Amino acid sequence: MADESAKEKFFNKEGTDWWVWWVSAGFIIVFIVAALINVDAVGAIVTASCAWVCDYFGAFWQILLIATFFLGLGLAIGKYGAIKLTDEKPDFTTFKWVAMIVTTLLAGGGVFFSASEPISHFLNPPPQYAGVVGGTMEAVAPALSMSYLHWGYLAWACLGGLSGVLLGFLHYEKGLPLKPRTLLYPILKEKAIDSMWGKLADAFAVIGVAAGTIGPIGFLGLQLADALNQLWGVPNTFTVQLVILVVVGIFYTLVTTTGLEKGIQHLANANVLLTFIVAGFILLWRCRNCLRIN
Repeated sequence: MADESAKEKFFNKEGTDWWVWWVSAGFIIVFIVAALINVDAVGAIVTASCAWVCDYFGAFWQILLIATFFLGLGLAIGKYGAIKLTDEKPDFTTFKWVAMIVTTLLAGGGVFFSASEPISHFLNPPPQYAGVVGGTMEAVAPALSMSYLHWGYLAWACLGGLSGVLLGFLHYEKGLPLKPRTLLYPILKEKAIDSMWGKLADAFAVIGVAAGTIGPIGFLGLQLADALNQLWGVPNTFTVQLVILVVVGIFYTLVTTTGLEKGIQHLANANVLLTFIVAGFILLWRCRNCLRIN
């Protein structure tokens, strides 16, 4: 009993790891201060870093995505696909679960990349489309195909497929915490939970999430400011953009602090229902115009 109690205490560490907090928060603060001092230099460093990563790890990343997709597909259609990780009743219905994924995880990147990625590929076609001239009608199909590739089955297989299955298995079957470091357990065993490698994994995950959300949130301020200007003539100034970001930040903080069961769940459901209403309105308006033309 003593061994089991010690093991449970060791594995179920769900509290705040202040080392991870200070490293991740410190990095973000240093990055923001550096950008305020010299945004051009920071932009050049980010651009050069992205180019270096693409040059040396781009092919590996594509192979990893494809392998993850087929491995996850094999698990799903094989004999292991019907295994349940737990017999407990789910906390959320399928609709609520999908709504939260679509409006938080997917929407965070979609706000930015749904517009920027097709335009980027349209202006600068990928290398496999060497004969296509950017900015022409020929570049439309390749641009959209690359966007669908990046935001299609391959991305979800890596993000919500094997990683989610592995994390869920280790949490429900072995009692490990729901933290990024747990994904290292098959390799590092107990060291993944209480070693520097685990702490670094959590810190890098926090920094990665911040890097993936700060940009889209900033872009959201530009989008909303431009929309207000186009619809109601509100001046598209830095002050307006800053006010939008402050309001969004306050709203985001209030929603996230209430947890999944309250703020995030209700907001996700409202977003999905509103999306269906807007989509239905657009469809009816389109059909009305088609009937009028005919």
